[in-house]
This record gives sequence, C-alpha cells and structure tokens, in this order.
Amino acid sequence: MPIIGEIRAFAFGANGRGFRSALDAGFLPCDGRAMALSYIRDLADVLDDRWGSEIVGVNICLPNLSGSFLRGYSLGDETIDPRAYKRVSPRPDLANSGSAGRGSNNVGSFQEDDVQPHVHRGRGKKASGTASNNNAQANTAGGPDDTWVHIFENNGIETRPKNHSVMYMIYGGT
Repeated sequence: MPIIGEIRAFAFGANGRGFRSALDAGFLPCDGRAMALSYIRDLADVLDDRWGSEIVGVNICLPNLSGSFLRGYSLGDETIDPRAYKRVSPRPDLANSGSAGRGSNNVGSFQEDDVQPHVHRGRGKKASGTASNNNAQANTAGGPDDTWVHIFENNGIETRPKNHSVMYMIYGGT
C-alpha cells in the first residue's frame, strides 16, 4: 500500500494502460503542475508548499522531476552534502505570486549541476608540449608516457552518468 507523498519510478510514459492504471490508483505525475488543495487535501497536508504554490492557501505544485536525478536528503549532515546551503527553491518563477517552495537543506530544494576542477591521468602514446583552452589543459608530466588533463570548468551543456528515463509519480491518495 503506497504512503501519501511517496514517489515511485514507473517504466511507462504518459500514455497508455500503465499510466491510466497509475492515475486510477491515486498516483499523479511529477510534472510540476499546480493542483487545488480541495482536490488533493491529504497530499497537500503532507507536502505543504515545499515544491511551490501558485496561490498560497488555494493550491500547491506537485514536484517537477522531469529530467532530474534524485538525491537523498542528508538529514542535516553537512559531510554528505557540503553545499546544501546553496540549494534553491524549486519554483523561483512563483516567488512574486505565490510560494517558490523550500530552498537550503530541505526536501524539495533544487541544486544546479556542478563540476569541480579535477585531473584525469592516463598512460598513452608519447606526447609533447602543452595544449590548452579556456576549460582544460593537457600536458606531459612524470615521464614521456604520462598525460595529465586538467579540467578547470564545465564546457558541455551537462554532466551526467549513463541513465535511463522513467516516469516519476507521487501518490496522492484515492
């Protein structure tokens, strides 16, 4: 039996029999839509406005997990998430008209992608000299067969591990 506010990953998209069955069972897509409090009272009592609200006291926003990886809540342990204080509200677009949701070290907060400077070291064919651009530098170090590549900042559009797409849905009750 699902718990109000439980988020599950489903192996189907927003059409077809699986999606309809999940909706009938009380699951709602985690697509950021605003829902009237009167329609999802039990879920609203659990979520409050942590994911945002277009009109405080009238509706709440469901989580918008489209294209996101989920990260476990650190329970305030700064060694697990040392930049938790930099997390932002999930819906800054609603700050002037409703509630942007919860930032900092709270469930529902959002954290932009980040790539810290780092070094890749490998062995390969003999290289000579130094090649560099604004974001990386490669040179020989430690011998003619050692190559170090220093990454200074992210120049791609995102950094991500291999992944599969799933449909996240939240249980709102029946």
